[in-house]
Amino acid sequence: MSSRKVCLIDDEISILDAVGVFFEQHGFNVQKFNSSQEFINRHKDLIDVDAYIVDYLMPGETDGISLVKMIRGNNELVPIFMLTASDTKKQVIAGIEAGADDYITKPCDLNELMARIRNAIKKYSVQDERDAKLRILSEGKLVMYNGSSVSLTSREFSIFKELYQNLGSAVDRNKLLSTIEPDSSEMIKRNVDVHVFSLRRKLASINLQVITVRGIGYQLKL
Repeated sequence: MSSRKVCLIDDEISILDAVGVFFEQHGFNVQKFNSSQEFINRHKDLIDVDAYIVDYLMPGETDGISLVKMIRGNNELVPIFMLTASDTKKQVIAGIEAGADDYITKPCDLNELMARIRNAIKKYSVQDERDAKLRILSEGKLVMYNGSSVSLTSREFSIFKELYQNLGSAVDRNKLLSTIEPDSSEMIKRNVDVHVFSLRRKLASINLQVITVRGIGYQLKL
């Protein structure tokens, strides 16, 4: 198996060096960028990045939040971590809302950071050649599989992403409910199965399956 590729974006050379060397010593391929502009200029050349680590505050016109939004816009599922000098709720919320999966406060414990990165990669990666046929496009909420595509509603798309992120496991019905509506009403609770039924019908048209796991919830099958 080839080494995992991590993209690190930080304006502090000391962070780039410390994190880069540590991850490389543990078998990772680290792509380092010393500014947001450097990343913007070169990001199209990056291939098969398994995770991103982005500094929250960086000088210049493009800050870490903007980079996270750009990365997330290009890839719905890749893990993104933010490095912050402060764990204030405002910064954390801003990072999560932009699309980051998690955050680490500077100075960071490198063992903890690596453990979180590995866990995220394991969760999001699908070690199966069948997955190469699948494309998930946030713009238009399209799912493409083996050359065919289907357009989903916002709730169907949210449910699909949750099922995909847990590929190989059943997802609890209440978890799917909280995904589409955190403060759900009783009406939506009763109708969550309706959204899944509609999603199942649409995905079947491109040969993807959503199966019912009795007593648990639903599972996506490729």
